[in-house]
This record gives sequence, structure tokens and C-alpha cells, in this order.
Amino acid sequence: MVFYVVTSSVGLALVVLAVLVLRRYGLVKPDDATVINNLLIYLVYPAHILHRVMYADLGWEQVRMIVTLLTLCFVDLALAYLIGRMLRRSRPEIGALMLTTGFAATAVIAAPVLFLLYPNDIERHADLIIVSEFGMSLPTLLLAPIIAQLFGETTEHVPIRKLAGGAVAEYVRTPIFFALALAITFSLFDIHVGVVLGDIMERALQAASDGGFFLPLVLVGLMLERTSLRGTWIVVAAAVVLQTVVDPMLTSTLARLFVLSDNEIDVMMILTMTPAAVASLSFARRYNCAPELAATIVFVSILSIFLMFPLMYAALA
Repeated sequence: MVFYVVTSSVGLALVVLAVLVLRRYGLVKPDDATVINNLLIYLVYPAHILHRVMYADLGWEQVRMIVTLLTLCFVDLALAYLIGRMLRRSRPEIGALMLTTGFAATAVIAAPVLFLLYPNDIERHADLIIVSEFGMSLPTLLLAPIIAQLFGETTEHVPIRKLAGGAVAEYVRTPIFFALALAITFSLFDIHVGVVLGDIMERALQAASDGGFFLPLVLVGLMLERTSLRGTWIVVAAAVVLQTVVDPMLTSTLARLFVLSDNEIDVMMILTMTPAAVASLSFARRYNCAPELAATIVFVSILSIFLMFPLMYAALA
């Protein structure tokens, strides 16, 4: 299993590297990330969620997993704040550290990793989708803009209640939320999509869903930007250690505290061992919360996955 994890990590790294090579020769451009991102949000992720979740056996187990991830999120935010204060960094830098470590356990890279390790395990895929959406994506939309505004050097000040309410309203209107609600309904009432939409539509969902394991890696390759570590290397190092070493250990402890099964622990470990706080960057840029530092942390963290994930997975998973 460890060998398969290593080869899978190398395979994912090669996909990202191939995109970087294409960028180097001008065949693709960072501006293309907008197109890929829109495809993911409006087509691939909704199809992926609907196709994977509607056949799963949902229950209170997912609630325990969500609570576990939320607990980890708040612990990470507190640790990032304390580390920033100990290192005597500025408020925007502390905010950037919190944004990129507290909201890093996303499915951007975790989904391709899980697909390579367990391609036909519907339950694991459904767990990952539900936990990452309710345990990380929604908290990111609610809390990240508040943190970015509190710590950033911005002249834009929106009341916290309005920020939170606007984030919820925006999330509810997304195709991702609609697909998630529909898939959960289908699963709970045991409705087969072939009966409702027809077998052709089911095949179309599967075809679109398969893009969810490749396009995120392309997006990462398009978004990665080299930045200087001068003057910030200690903050970046602290963020990487927190994400790739401390978080998996905390996840293992919390998962056993909340009495998760072995399969559920496996999903949680994969999710927290593949940090990619891509969504947080937009808030760091909007509220001028040390956006260059935030981009550097995300860049180095994603690169570190391909080395640290096999090591930590072998040690803990």
C-alpha cells in the first residue's frame, strides 16, 4: 500500500509538472485558470457530487467527520495566530498564516489522491465530498473574509453579520450546493437517478464527474506562482510543518476521540495530508492581507505534499 501511495503521489506531481512545462513554453497561460475554475464550479464538481453522493449510504457518521474537521479548523486558526505572535509578525502576515493553514484541508488534491487509491469506493468518495463541503468549504466562505478583513490592510470594512449572511446566500445559490442537496435527497430516499433522469443522463454525469480527478491538478499547475522566500521563510516553514506534520497527528487523535471507523479515519487523513488553501488566496488579495505571503505558503505547501504525504500516510494512516 505504501508503494502505491508513493507512485500515486509521483503521478499527481507529474501532471502538475506537465502543466508547468506547458506554461513555460506558452502553450497554456495562468489566465486559463479562470476557464478551468468555471468548468469545475459549474459543471464538473456538481456532476461529481451528484454521481458520487447519491449512491452512498449516508448517516450520522458523516456528521462526526464534519465535527472532527471543524474542530481541526479552529485549532489550526488558534495555533497559526499563536505562531504568528511568537514570531512577531505583522497583523497582515498573521492573517495570511491563519487563512492558509486554517482552511487548507480542501478536496482540490485530496479528491485525485482518493480516486487513485480507491477508484471504486463510493462510500469513501461520498464521505470526502460531504466532509470537505460542510466541514471546510462552507467555513471558508463564512470565516475567511472575516479574518482577512480583521487582519488585512484594507479600507473596505463590511459588518461581520453582513459578511457571514452574504457568504451563506452566495453558497446556497451555487450549482455545487444544489447538486449536494439533490444528491443527499436521492441518497436518503434511495432514489436511483436512472429512474428519474434516464440511463443516458446517468452516463453523462459519470463522464463529467471523471473530470473532477484531473482538472483540479491542471488548475493547481496554472495557479502556482513562484515567489521569493526572503524574509518570510520562517513563517512559510512553520505553515508547512503545521499543515503536513501537526495536522495529520491532530487528525488521528481527533478521529479516535470522535470514534470514527478505519475507513473514515483514512478519508480524514487523506484530506488533511493534502493541504491546498486555494480559495483563501482570493480573500487575502481582496483585503490586502499579505497576499504575497499567502501565495507563497500555498505554493510551498502544495509542493511539499508530494514528499510529505507518502511519509505521513505510511506513519499514521
